[in-house]
Amino acid sequence: MARKLPKAQKLASPIAGILDGYDPALKAEDQPEALAKVEGKIKESMRLFFLKMNRAQEPFIRIRNARGRTPRTRLFESGNQVGKTTIGVAEDIAHAMGFRPWLTKDDPDYKIAVRIPNNGIVGCEVAGQTLAQRIEPEFMSLIPAYCYPVTTRYSDGSIKSLTLTNDFNGNPCGSTIHFRSYVQGSRRGKAW
Repeated sequence: MARKLPKAQKLASPIAGILDGYDPALKAEDQPEALAKVEGKIKESMRLFFLKMNRAQEPFIRIRNARGRTPRTRLFESGNQVGKTTIGVAEDIAHAMGFRPWLTKDDPDYKIAVRIPNNGIVGCEVAGQTLAQRIEPEFMSLIPAYCYPVTTRYSDGSIKSLTLTNDFNGNPCGSTIHFRSYVQGSRRGKAW
């Protein structure tokens, strides 16, 4: 049975509603606390845009195969606290949207050659633990609220799928990211 998604709509501004407490009629120097609060809200609500790749993450995004394309399968191995989860989740979201919001539009890796909307899959170690404790919170912190993510859940409460109603720019998207753990049997998802 198909689930009903919120109506996709072109948004006037991706930062609408963030200016609460700021009065544009006053001079900026007269309200430094309000400006600092607005800046914090913008950075928090648009983490994907402000993502800064470190030197270990950069090759994961920019790797090319012999034909000059990003390989369909990539593996990022490194030590603890390098940013594997963050850049992996950011890439998953970027593939759902068709572009990497944290790169400038003139960057050769900004656009991703995928059809939108699309379906993707994220594999995790153990659904109940890894998904709920690390992966889902990372997805939800990187996806702006105005993208209107719609989720479905497994019977244990862990996330099963996430559909983006809008992309980062507020345009209709409709891509769905499905979540599976390595321990789930192949019969649980007929499409896979």
